[in-house]
Amino acid sequence: MENKPRKPWIAGALTFFSIGLGHLYHGDFKRGIVLFFGGQLFLILAYSSFLFYPPYGLIIAFIAAFFYLIYCIIDAVKGAKVFKISYTVKKYNRWYLYLLYWFVAIIVIQSSIQIAAI
Repeated sequence: MENKPRKPWIAGALTFFSIGLGHLYHGDFKRGIVLFFGGQLFLILAYSSFLFYPPYGLIIAFIAAFFYLIYCIIDAVKGAKVFKISYTVKKYNRWYLYLLYWFVAIIVIQSSIQIAAI
């Protein structure tokens, strides 16, 4: 297999665009999926908190979601640092699979949650 060391800043940037994508980049796909769906839970809580505790519930939910995003970015960067010197590319480490993950995560799943919340 091909050796392509992981760049921590890329893992962080990918996580900024979609939680879990940076973990996919550095080879921890399962953790990325768990963190992604955790982020969706924050999104659902943000919508429901607005209904039950306007406006403070929404503010608290968005602050929590912001810190969750920061946590996920830091986690992805730390995970990529382990493979900064050496990383054996896996089958799913392809740019088009990253794009597919992003499309499904952002366009399909998050859009569905937002439509269901309306």
